[in-house]
Amino acid sequence: MLTIAPCTAYRLLKDFRYMQNGDTVIQNAANSPCGQCIIQLCRNMGLKTLNIVANHCGYEAVKKYLLNLGGSAVFTLEEAEELSGLGRSLTKPVLALNCLGGRYEDVMLKLLDKKGVIVYYGCAYDLPMVKQFLRKDARFYKFSLNEWEACATCVDKDIMYKELIQQMVVGHLAAPVHHPLELKDYVYALKNTVQCEAFATLNYVFDFTLP
Repeated sequence: MLTIAPCTAYRLLKDFRYMQNGDTVIQNAANSPCGQCIIQLCRNMGLKTLNIVANHCGYEAVKKYLLNLGGSAVFTLEEAEELSGLGRSLTKPVLALNCLGGRYEDVMLKLLDKKGVIVYYGCAYDLPMVKQFLRKDARFYKFSLNEWEACATCVDKDIMYKELIQQMVVGHLAAPVHHPLELKDYVYALKNTVQCEAFATLNYVFDFTLP
């Protein structure tokens, strides 16, 4: 969570479309560790974010937290579908980051600007052939951090790590919300685990430094 999420967010924003100040990024699973990092990196880059989260218990608290991180707007899936049904939005996102698929993917494709880019990662890693025909104007990509690291040069990695560490040092990139637990409490953590981090409000980290 503390190493993979920032790197994944960085590459998703850097590798697939040239972004200009004021451009908009739309993502689902915005409350996940990667989603939280995307919001902060976009804020630091002068980009706006439309963030879709599940309408689970505690949504208002999640929404408030993501807005405080720098998110431009936070919607439930249902709210985003209503917005897409209007045929237009206040600002058309040029980059969509999809890690869930299904209805979450469909609504982002409806909101995505013409000739926009959508990147599939995480649980939605496979590219949908049918939807590529429905949105022939858009560009479809998929991303895996493991595959990127296998091909990246030491210089590429060094540039990324230095930039991320610098942002962390100056306080522009905070760790995703988490709760440290002693290893003996693993049963408690597993009982409170959901199938996908996109539907979680809190992440557990086993802290070996606790007494």
